Amino acid sequence: MTLAAFAEILGADRVSTDPGLCALRSEDIAGPGPAPVQAVLRPASATDLARAVEAARTNGFAVMPRGGGMSYTGGYLPPPRPAVSLDLSDLNRVLEIDTNARVVVVEAGCTWGHLYDTLNAAGYRTPFFGPLSGAVATIGGALSQNGAFFGSAAFGYAVQSVSGLEIVDGRGT
Repeated sequence: MTLAAFAEILGADRVSTDPGLCALRSEDIAGPGPAPVQAVLRPASATDLARAVEAARTNGFAVMPRGGGMSYTGGYLPPPRPAVSLDLSDLNRVLEIDTNARVVVVEAGCTWGHLYDTLNAAGYRTPFFGPLSGAVATIGGALSQNGAFFGSAAFGYAVQSVSGLEIVDGRGT
């Protein structure tokens, strides 16, 4: 599989091989990874995400999900082999607010700032409402690291405010 095949799955405007962007997406606050990713993939839906992950897996690409880019743990640094970075910034929606059940459904690329502003306008907020890295950090990123900070003293870590997840696994399922 060539990188161009990802464009067939996601659309050409959703795949970037720009060297500057690939280098940027291959480092975090602690520094760069051992080699840059070969491409940055920006799926528009969970279905596109699953298809891209499955294609990457079956063709030997490591898949590096990246949230808001605020990590300092090396969690999205690529290994020294062919890899792609997943930019989930277009999966940024608050899908549902059920005030009776006190449940909110969001996509992984939704930022804590967006969720906070959306809920605040309705007079609500989540018990945990963001990691130390701030409002531009994504919910998916904080959950992957079991983030702590805003709300943690009274309500625990990020995952303690989660009642369920719908995920795309490493096979693209």
